[in-house]
Amino acid sequence: MQDASVATPTRYGILIAIMREYHWSWTDILNAPADLIDEIGIRLGAEHHWRNKKLEFDAELREQQRRR
Repeated sequence: MQDASVATPTRYGILIAIMREYHWSWTDILNAPADLIDEIGIRLGAEHHWRNKKLEFDAELREQQRRR
C-alpha cells in the first residue's frame, strides 16, 4: 500500500489508495456501495495510523537500546 495516498488529503485520496490496495479499477470503485468504500477507507486509515505508531515505537526502542 502507498502510505502517502492514505495520509495525503487530495481530491480522490482514499479512492486512489483503495484502487492500489485492492487492484480495483475506477469502474470497480464506482460500482461499489458507498458504505463499503467508507469502511475500507476507515480500515486503511487505521492500518496506516497504527503502522506509523509501531515504527515510532520501534525507533524509540532502538534508540534506548543504543544508549545502553
